[in-house]
This record gives sequence, C-alpha cells and structure tokens, in this order.
Amino acid sequence: MEPSAAAVTVRCAMQDRREAKLKEEIEKHRKENPKITEQFADLKRKLSEISEDEWQAIPEIGDYTIKNKQKRQSFAPVPDTLLAQVTSNPALKLDAAVFTALPTSLMIAVPGE
Repeated sequence: MEPSAAAVTVRCAMQDRREAKLKEEIEKHRKENPKITEQFADLKRKLSEISEDEWQAIPEIGDYTIKNKQKRQSFAPVPDTLLAQVTSNPALKLDAAVFTALPTSLMIAVPGE
C-alpha cells in the first residue's frame, strides 16, 4: 500500500520545516559565537597599514614556559652510615668536627634529578 499524495506532501512540508528550523538555529549560533578568524578579521586587515619601523619595533615574545626555566632539584638526607664513615676514616682528610656537628637530617643535592 502506497502513501497517498496528501501524506507525501505533509511529510515533505514537515521535513522542509525541520530543515528550515535547523538552518535558522545554525545561523543564530554562528551569529552569537563567531569564529576566531572572524573576530580578528578587522585587526588583521589593519596590519597592512603598519609601517616597517612599527613592525620591527614589535618585541619578540621569547620563551615564557615556566617548566623549562625552572630546573628541578631534589634533595635526599645524608645517611648516618656515610657520616660515620667520614668521621672514622682519616684518609678522607675532612674535618671530623664539622661532620659530628651536623644533624643527621642534613639535606644534600642529588645531581641529575
């Protein structure tokens, strides 16, 4: 059983309304949320008016990433066994008084970390 001509016409009209409504919503969304290129188009056009001297006067941004500039340094406590070896071994030629005066929680830098 085939649909009647009236039913086909109604379906086409409903589909046309859905498409028109969708198109209208898309246009409304684009109007409210323009693309970045559209937002800066006027400024981009004005760049052609800048003289060579003004262009050269624009500073370079450089590298402002924080993670590359800060070198991480981690610390580890000096083990008691190391302090004991240094104080008991005269071949190391270190002043034992300095090491006995230091607390065991002394922190030293661990290179490479």
